[in-house]
Amino acid sequence: MFQPRGKGYPIIDHTGTLYRTLFENTGTATVLIEEDMAISLVNSELSRISGLDKEMVENRMKFPDLIAVPDRETVIQNHRLRRQDPDKAPRNYPCRVIVANGDIKECLLTVALVEGTRQSVASITDLSTQKKLERQIARISEEERRHMGRFLHDELGSHLAGVEALSSLLSSRLVRSEHPDAALAFEIKTLINQAVKKTKHIAQGLIPLDMAATGFMDALGQYARHVEKAFTIQCRIHGNISEPSLPLDHLTHLY
Repeated sequence: MFQPRGKGYPIIDHTGTLYRTLFENTGTATVLIEEDMAISLVNSELSRISGLDKEMVENRMKFPDLIAVPDRETVIQNHRLRRQDPDKAPRNYPCRVIVANGDIKECLLTVALVEGTRQSVASITDLSTQKKLERQIARISEEERRHMGRFLHDELGSHLAGVEALSSLLSSRLVRSEHPDAALAFEIKTLINQAVKKTKHIAQGLIPLDMAATGFMDALGQYARHVEKAFTIQCRIHGNISEPSLPLDHLTHLY
C-alpha cells in the first residue's frame, strides 16, 4: 500500500495496479500457473492467439490442456523440475499450442517461478507466422536451386558439350595436317572437357537429376560409386529409404 505525500490523498494500491497493467500489456500471451498446473490468470493476448475466452481458461483449465499432445509431457516434466531445482529446468523452449478450432500453433514458451511462491509465469510467443515465412523461403530457395541445376545441366552443359565437339573436330584436323597449333587446339579441347565435367558435377550437387528417373537409392548408389572412384576408398550404403514416404525436397536434402 502506498500513501502519497500531502493531505487529502486516498490510500491507493499502486503495486497491484502496476503489476496488472504490466501483465496485461507484455505483448505476448501470458499465463499465471499454480503448483498443481491450474491456470489462475491469463491476459487478453492469450485469448487472441488461442481463441479461448478468459472465462473458459482461468480457474477452469490446467496449463497442459493448452499444449499439443506431443509436447505435453515435456511441459509437465519441466513444470515439476522447475520446483525441484529451477536452474535445471529450461527457461525457453519450443512447444505447440492448441487453439480453439483445434489447429496447432508453433510457439516459444518462456517460463519462470514467481519469486517467493510456488507459482510460475509463462509467456507464449506465437511463431506460426515466422515459421510459415521460413518454410516459404525454404521452398523458394529449393525451387531456385532446382532451376539453377536444370539450367547448368540443360543449357550451359549442352552448350559446352557442343563447343567440346567442335574443338575436338578442330584438334583432329590440325593433327592430320601437322599444323603447328595442333598441340594448342588439343589443350583447349582438354580444358573444355574439364569444364563440361565440372558443370555436370555442380549441377548434380544442386539437384540429383537422375533421382526422378532412377529413384533415390539408385541415385545414391551412383554417388557412392563416384566417391569410390574419385577418392579410392570403399563406400557402402546400408539401409533402404522408401521414396513415397518422403517428399522430394527431403530426399534432395538427404542426397
